[in-house]
Amino acid sequence: MKKYYFKLWYLYLFIFIFATIASGLTAYSVLSLGKSIDYVISKETNKLIFALSFSVGGFVLGVSISQFNNYVLRAALSKKLNNSLRQLIAKKINAMSYSEYIKNKKGNYIYWLTNDVNTMEQLVFGSTFEIFEVIPTLIIIGYSYYTMHWMLGVVAFLATCFLILIPYIFAKRKSKIENNLSKLSEELNSESLSLIRGYKEFSYRNKKPLFTKMMQNSYIDFENQKFGQNKLLKTQKWTSNLLSVGSQALLSFLGILFYSISVKDSNSIFAASAGSALSAPAMAYQLFMIGRTTINIFINMYSAKDVSKKFNTKIKNDIENYSPKDLNFENLVINNLSYTISNKQIFKNFNLEIDNKKKYLLVGESGKGKTTLFKIIFGLIENYQGEIKINKELDYKKTDKRDIWNLIAYVPQENIIYNASLRDNLTLFDDSIKDEKLLEIIKQVNLSKLLESISLDTILNNDAKNLSGGEVQRVAIARALVQNKPFMIMDEITASLDFDNRQIIENLVGKLDKTILYISHTTDFNNKNFDKTIQL
Repeated sequence: MKKYYFKLWYLYLFIFIFATIASGLTAYSVLSLGKSIDYVISKETNKLIFALSFSVGGFVLGVSISQFNNYVLRAALSKKLNNSLRQLIAKKINAMSYSEYIKNKKGNYIYWLTNDVNTMEQLVFGSTFEIFEVIPTLIIIGYSYYTMHWMLGVVAFLATCFLILIPYIFAKRKSKIENNLSKLSEELNSESLSLIRGYKEFSYRNKKPLFTKMMQNSYIDFENQKFGQNKLLKTQKWTSNLLSVGSQALLSFLGILFYSISVKDSNSIFAASAGSALSAPAMAYQLFMIGRTTINIFINMYSAKDVSKKFNTKIKNDIENYSPKDLNFENLVINNLSYTISNKQIFKNFNLEIDNKKKYLLVGESGKGKTTLFKIIFGLIENYQGEIKINKELDYKKTDKRDIWNLIAYVPQENIIYNASLRDNLTLFDDSIKDEKLLEIIKQVNLSKLLESISLDTILNNDAKNLSGGEVQRVAIARALVQNKPFMIMDEITASLDFDNRQIIENLVGKLDKTILYISHTTDFNNKNFDKTIQL
């Protein structure tokens, strides 16, 4: 995270400069207001007019500069830092292995990009900005009290210390609630997403009341935590306000007392101007605000420490440092492959040799490991025993998975449609691919009729509302063909297709000048489009 701060040092400098100017103007306007009382007593009309004018004008200008700092400079810096965080999250996800990726639910990744980034903006970035505003303001207020009377400054600073100590008591409790809310919110996102996705199932089975009840119940713990958080914050605020008002009243009393002493003895160590009775409590209000801001900085930083850790971890296997290697595929040899999951033996001493430009049909009952084998070959599963080699030389476990993914195109059972145009869904956002190539592949997978109702620029929905199940499946097949990789893995790619389209796709697969691994429960065991059938 530090490097992102350093990159934007110039914006922090502007924030510091404008904060200093705003604090100086505001503080001097308060002193001028106090001086106006002295000029009334001394009957100095011209000085009174100037003091009142500067008090109003300085305050307005100071507030205006402060608002510019908050709503322009800080907003611009927050935007840049938020974008940097989301870029960092994308890099972290990119650097994950498949096993690391599936440990988290999809809702958790969405939570990183939304709630966690918002938490960082409010609690960490906001606190950093406040530090750059607190420092000059504190120095200016200290000097202002020195010009009035040092004892008033001591009282004000002591009162501020008490204000700081009061909310400190709430810090650990607040941190615990923040962490609980963060965890509950992640769980709530995943649970709500699950229920929303399953709404049709509830509806079809006439269980809408159960759906409503489960949705309501999913929010109970979260709302209880939020209620506890609000109650804690209100208690802290009430206590702080009570001390603040009492301290300002004390400063006014002391200002009047010191002035009455100065009337009798102007050389007394307690002597102060009449204006101090007005300026001291007004300045104290600013000091109290700084005190509250300071303690909030520490509390917010402490509260966000667990979230901050997510962004401070070192990213391994950075995509920017990757140099692709041409594997020049000839064959893939699997020797004595064994794999167990949840105490269930999937493979034991399994052997297979896959030759270049040969086509293999994998058949077998559900649960026999067909999809698991594909995931192992594609590099998604690494904790297997045995040996897999490319060209009888390259050890699979020592080969960069991205080199394997450059070699193999994988069409899984789960088909993804992006909230993007049909063109982008086919090219995976690669602008270098020509429309002519897309139209040719669309024709090959028998999607030409689709273009009679939509165009390549039509935006598709990720819930596939504007496509049928068969069309979604053929879009996924076309996307893999567009990649034009020499090795293709196809897992139940015709499951949602009717007989005619299934025949078209299987015949297309048979004509491809590529290495093919193909799973299907509907393909004929003796299909002539395949060179070999493997029974699992």
